Amino acid sequence: MQARQTSRILSTFAVLWFMQACSDPTPKASTTAADDRTPSEGEGEGEGEGEGEGEGEGEGEGEGEGEADPIVTGQIEYRDTLLDGTPLCSGTIELSGTQPSTCPDCDLDFSVVSSSASPAECTYGVAALHAPATPVTGLRFYSTYTTPNGSYSDVTVVTYVVPTEGADAEAQQFITYDGAVTSSLEARLDGSVLTLAGTIRGTDLRPGAECGTPFDAGAARTTELLFSIDDALPCDGSVHDVFTLEAMAGDRIRLVVDTLDGDSAFDPFVLVVGPDSCALATDDDSMPCTAPPTDFACPSLTLDAPTDGTYSVVVENLGSCVDPAAGTYRLLSGEQLPTLVADNAPSWSVAAVDGRLTVE
Repeated sequence: MQARQTSRILSTFAVLWFMQACSDPTPKASTTAADDRTPSEGEGEGEGEGEGEGEGEGEGEGEGEGEADPIVTGQIEYRDTLLDGTPLCSGTIELSGTQPSTCPDCDLDFSVVSSSASPAECTYGVAALHAPATPVTGLRFYSTYTTPNGSYSDVTVVTYVVPTEGADAEAQQFITYDGAVTSSLEARLDGSVLTLAGTIRGTDLRPGAECGTPFDAGAARTTELLFSIDDALPCDGSVHDVFTLEAMAGDRIRLVVDTLDGDSAFDPFVLVVGPDSCALATDDDSMPCTAPPTDFACPSLTLDAPTDGTYSVVVENLGSCVDPAAGTYRLLSGEQLPTLVADNAPSWSVAAVDGRLTVE
């Protein structure tokens, strides 16, 4: 599922509109954004010896007379609940690291050295500064952050590692911001103490979230689609629809999600989950929508069923809505009749975060 969340890397704050309800990774790409003020190579932490010899201008952890970076420690309380208040998991995150002199424009530059959580079973995540699958490496706080689209205050940018084949990739996520749009998580810097308080996305509740690496099954639209169902999804990405269909091994599954009304078009996404409840196949923008959204296109998917059983079809709203409130769509299927089994099901739980980082 990580691939679809980082499929498009957009310019800073280009997709922050969707994060008003929850400040975690955006559907299209949205969790990653380039920080145009990140220092260039050679200005980072070094292990220089003596008074500035080496790559870090004497500010590293070398054995000479260079001054050591300030120590930063932190603790974050995390409480994950369903939308109805049912508790899922509560835990505590412990952090430690240093404050290197590599970011002259930011008010706090935290390089994470160690991160642990108890219990380990909670979801946590990048916005909670603890994500074993995508390790958090640093945090930067800006009291003022200027972008081509306007100025924001109390901006927190988290850097993390995304494992990929070959070499790991570094990504960034804006977890707090206050301006044209405002995150549900807030950050305040008071002297040497940064506090974080508010809510973030918690557990991914969508079918197929716990296993499977879906392949891109995008295909040109076919006209031989026998069944159709109309439905709608709100534009904040908070919920999804689930349909089921029956297929035998080798059966061809063909699906299209189209937007037909120019007043309610949006950018749809479709995921197929196999009988083993693991993500199987996905598509996003393989065909033009009949009524186009403000950006992107519609999914058209074709695959052969690997086994007998019940397949789930998940439809999501990735934004680009003509009507900011909601979007309408039509799901079309080839040989199998889809049945709606979950209408506007919650996509995420909500996690409350309360923490502080202290420069010692």
